[in-house]
Formats: sequence, structure tokens, C-alpha cells
Amino acid sequence: MAIKTNKLVQYIDLGTYSIKYGTFQISKETNEVIEEQKFVYKIPNTYSGPDLYMDSLGSYIKDIVPDLNKKLPIKFTCSSLFTPTNISYLSRVDKDQVETRVKDELEKYASQEKIPADGFYNQTRELYVKEMEDKSQIVSANILLNPKYVGIIKKHLYDNQLKFGGIYPALYNVYEQYLSAIEIKPAWKDEAIVFVDFGYMTTKVDLFFQGNHLFNKILHYGTKVFSDELFDFASKAGTTTLSPNDVESILHKIGFSKDTDILAAMELDINNPAPYITNLEETLKSIFSKVNSSINYFVSALARNFTNDNAAFMTIRKGPTHFILSGGLSNAKEFFPKATEAFKGQVHLLDPFNFQSTLEQTNETMTNLELRNQLRENGPFVSIAQSMLLGLDQTKFNLNLIDKVDSENENLIKVLIKLPMSKYRAVLGVILVLVCLRSGWNYYSVSSEHSMYKRKVSSLKAALRNVETDRVELHKLKKEQQLLQLQYETITTFTDGYGHWPSLLKKLIQKLGPNVILRSLKFNTTMPQFKTANYKKWKNSQLEKDSPWLKKEIHFEMKGIALALSDVPTLIDSLKNTGVFKITKQPATKFIPEKEIKTKAKTRGGPEIIKTEAAHYTFIMQGSVIMRNLL
Repeated sequence: MAIKTNKLVQYIDLGTYSIKYGTFQISKETNEVIEEQKFVYKIPNTYSGPDLYMDSLGSYIKDIVPDLNKKLPIKFTCSSLFTPTNISYLSRVDKDQVETRVKDELEKYASQEKIPADGFYNQTRELYVKEMEDKSQIVSANILLNPKYVGIIKKHLYDNQLKFGGIYPALYNVYEQYLSAIEIKPAWKDEAIVFVDFGYMTTKVDLFFQGNHLFNKILHYGTKVFSDELFDFASKAGTTTLSPNDVESILHKIGFSKDTDILAAMELDINNPAPYITNLEETLKSIFSKVNSSINYFVSALARNFTNDNAAFMTIRKGPTHFILSGGLSNAKEFFPKATEAFKGQVHLLDPFNFQSTLEQTNETMTNLELRNQLRENGPFVSIAQSMLLGLDQTKFNLNLIDKVDSENENLIKVLIKLPMSKYRAVLGVILVLVCLRSGWNYYSVSSEHSMYKRKVSSLKAALRNVETDRVELHKLKKEQQLLQLQYETITTFTDGYGHWPSLLKKLIQKLGPNVILRSLKFNTTMPQFKTANYKKWKNSQLEKDSPWLKKEIHFEMKGIALALSDVPTLIDSLKNTGVFKITKQPATKFIPEKEIKTKAKTRGGPEIIKTEAAHYTFIMQGSVIMRNLL
């Protein structure tokens, strides 16, 4: 990876429950993401869709502006709700139709999401390709971004004198983290690895194998479902005062520990805490079940067609060996034991600022209270840390969904363009007047000097007009002289002491044999091209590789009749063995069955003349003559 280390960058993660932001860098010594400062801003409004979220984005940005660095461009990573993503599985596609089919999948998905298919920011990316003769098996990702959202983000940034650094989709970010994992743990490359992120509105499941991103599933079933389920349960139980904040407190303080005493001490309007805790556990099992179901669907229905061979399929069929989990839910009490029970592989809880230690986690290390507190503090910044690996990789800038972004060092004009005109009109007016006056004076000074030099140049051109014509003519004549000399030398070398064409025809006739009849023979010489730049070097070295002649080729086409099909390959071998002929194309043969040919009698009233033409093969053979003396 060509990652810039110790380079400070600014990120904002637009989540549906909270906005995470700050300045970060990747340490050159540890190769880990480290934070200079980090913040979590809890969104005051309940999420009600991306359009309403974007309508309120201006107020959110104003709230966090004091914490932002106005010199650094802000790179964004977004929930899949803002950058809709899906994966297409294309089976047995003609190789010349791959591009068309991938484009069709993007257009179909864009139509489904009601986003313009030809939008500036939409991307497709081939995640896996398996070649099979003239067919291909393809896994491709479709990523959409509504241009309206990009305009809204830019407007609110520029209104607050902030810089825009682009948008990196979650699908690309998690793949970069996987590549980092198999770089640290090379043995993991040949194992199925799963990343699961438990978000507020969605749960993202990504499966990787042998360096490929084979599966991505967005489950619209996140931690908000705990609030919904408990609210429904409370309503049915006659308790309607259980708010989303209450549910968040229950998950934070109790989690899945079954500690009814703490729940009773929280002074919530709950008569019997036990059913509520049972409800939490059942909801968690439901989420785990949906994750496992989506993975099993890929393993059972798709994996055979999208793995390299049967051994790879059998490996992935056994199931993932490592589950790397992230999201606020993963920090709840007793979550880790529940996850260990639900998933067959080794479970890891992702620490974005200590990724190498994340890969070393075991069931024993997860009992460390200090580690759990560290995970709780760092967990919200997983998406940013993953995106850092992509945003700082100099070879992968094309994966930014936005082509044109702001630089850290912008000139005055770019800064002024983004300032609100009503606020700075007076300042801009004074600057404009000063620039116009300075430009006018510079124009007057330069134009007078330009006129003087123009007159001098005209007089010099008039004096040198004939000299220039003679110089060009001299160079032309020298070039022609060199060309003619080389042509003469080449022809002399080629034909010195040898009957070239008679010898060539003699060799050809000798190799025909008694079972082959020659019907026609055509020779075609490709016009040689002379490369002047190579001439001097060739003249000194006389090496073939330095020859100034290019495409010196003589082609021939032979049409004939062979009594047996085997006579044609025999003829080819005979011609090749001469060392003179090169067969460049497999001969085309055609079988002509035996037939009778009737012709009228030469004398009137006489019997018809019947001739029998034996079965034979016609052939057309093409090749070239090796350019050297033949004797």
C-alpha cells in the first residue's frame, strides 16, 4: 500500500444516529490510525430518511464548526443509506458483453433507488472475475450517490468557510481494512473472513476470501430495532413511557447481562423487569440469525460459481473462520459471549486505533475490563479508520466518488468564490478595482515593449527569409540521399550473387509432391518503412535489431487441390523445413465429393461424354517468406 503516513487529515462520518468527526493520521512507526482529536455529535432529530436528514445537515454542521479545522479539506464517509450499494452476481456472461451487463445492472439498481443512472458520482467496480473459455463469472459492486446530496454538503461547508475533500463509500472502506488484515495475517487470505457492522438503522455484512470481496448485504435491521421491539412490548404491557433514550440506557448499563436489579434501580415505569430483558435477548438473537442466514445464502447458493476451484469452494463451504464485529451494539455488556455462541468462527471486536491487537483477540483477552472500556471509546470511529486506509493511499484516489475536491493550499480566487457574496461584497469591490488598475498599467507597459520587439522580429524575418528556405531544402536533400543510399545497400545485400525469385519458386514446386495440384500462387510485398533515427546506429552496428527498415515482409497465398486431407499438413511441414516459408495462418480446407460431369457430344446426335471427378480437398494456404538469402 502506498499510504501517506504522519499526514493529518480531517474526516466526518455521517451516521443516522450520530456524526463522528475529528482529525487523524496513520503512524509511520506502528502503521495504526491515531487521533489528534475526535468528537461524537448525537443527532437531535430522529432519523426519518436521507432527504430530511440532508435538509437538517446545515444546522448539524453549524453545531460542530467550532471543532473543525478550516485549513484541512473534510473527507466524508457515509452510511449506505446516503450512498446506496449493492452487489451483482453475473454468471456465464460472454466476455464481449461484460461491460454492457455491468452497466445494465447499475442502471437497474439506479432505477430502483430513484437516482439518475448517468449521475456524475455513480460507480461500478468489478470485485471478482473468473474466466471460463469465452465466458466470465463476475461479482460487481454498484454504488450510487445522489448529486443533490453532494450539492447540499458543499453548500453548507462553503457557507462556513470549510473545504470539501470528497466522499468514500463504506463498501470500499471495509475492503481496505480486510486487505490490511491479510497483510498482517497472511494465513487468513485462504480463509473466509466476515466483517459485521451493527449500525443504528442497518447491519452491514461483508464476506472476503482469497483477497476478493465476494459478498455484501445491507440488512435494514439495526440497533433501532431494540427501541421498536421494546416500545411495542411496553405498549402491549400497558407501559407507554419507554423512550428510545430509555432503551439506549438499558443497553448501555445492562446490555444482555440479565441484571434485573440494575433495571429496577433505573426508576423506569416497569413493573416486572424480567420480560424486558428477555425481549432484548430475543431481539439480539434475531439480528444474529439474519446475519447467519445471509452468509449461509451466499455459501450455499452462490459460492460454487464465484470461487476459483472446487478446493476453494469446499473451504468457504465450511464457513467463516473469523468474525470482526463493530458498531455501538458490540460494546453492550455480555454481547461478546452471545456473539461467540451465535457465530462458529473466532469473534473479534474491532478497535479502529489498535487493529493489530484486534486480530490477536481471544475469548480470554475479552474479559479485560480496560480493553472493553477502550473499545467503547474508540468503537464509533471504525468507519473513519477504515476510510483513512483508502483516503491516504496515493494509488487509489480514483475510488473517491468525487473527482474535483478542494486542496489544502488554495489560491485567493478559489477562496473568494466560496465566500458568501452578500457578506464580503465591499471587500471584493475594492480588490477588483485595485486589480483592474494594476492590470491596466501592466498592459500599457507591456504593449509598448511588445510593439518594439515585433518590429525587430519582422525585420529579422525579412533578412533571413531566403536562408531559411535554403536550409530546409538542404536538409530535405540530405535525408533523400541517406534514404537512397540505404535502399541501394539493402538491395545489394539482398540479391548479391543469388537468383532470388527463381530459387524461391524452385523450392516451392519441389515441395508440392505428387498428390498436390497448385491452382494459383500470389505474392504480395508489404511496403517497407524507413526509420531515419535508427540509420546511424545500424550503419555502425549492422545488427538486425538496429535495422532502420520496419515491416519488411513478403506474403504469399497459395490455392490448390489435395487428394487426401493429410496431404495438406504434410505440405506445411515440408515448406517449414526449408527454413524459407513461414505459415502464418491455418489453411482453410474444403471437401469436394466425387461427382460426374456430363458434357454434350462433339458430334451431333452422339452420346453424352461422362467424366468422373474423384473426391478431393481444396485448400487456401497463407504465409510469408523469411527475408534472407535463400541459398
